[in-house]
Amino acid sequence: MTLPIESKWGGTDTVGSVLIGNTYGEGEGPGIYIVADGGYRLYLNGELLAFDNAAGRLRFIPMTFLPNKNSISIVGINGQNAPGVLMHLDELSQSYVTNSSWKVNTTPADNSWRNKTFNEASWSNATNLATGSLTQTPSGVSFSGFPQTS
Repeated sequence: MTLPIESKWGGTDTVGSVLIGNTYGEGEGPGIYIVADGGYRLYLNGELLAFDNAAGRLRFIPMTFLPNKNSISIVGINGQNAPGVLMHLDELSQSYVTNSSWKVNTTPADNSWRNKTFNEASWSNATNLATGSLTQTPSGVSFSGFPQTS
């Protein structure tokens, strides 16, 4: 599975955020856990933080979050079925997870969805495919290490 190369899906973006750290590991500080059925691009406030084309490869990205409003955006690609993505953002005092309150669009006009000021009100709610297990993607690819508190 390969991530799309069109700019509306972030295909021309490069990783390079100064907000990414590497001085601590999983569960030791704020950060983002992410795993997908097929692949993903992960953005914070319009900056590409991470990407992966491998299904079921869990990643933790140590992060420092800016005060005030922040925007997380994810491009997910199909594994075997719908593009399932699990994300857990840990701010130490509070956690946020992907669920049906997230918004989705399968036909963006451009890449403005990455911007912190983007208004996603016209987008649909995501479908929650969680089955209670945090050891498999929605299409059945096994992984381990995702926070069990998600």
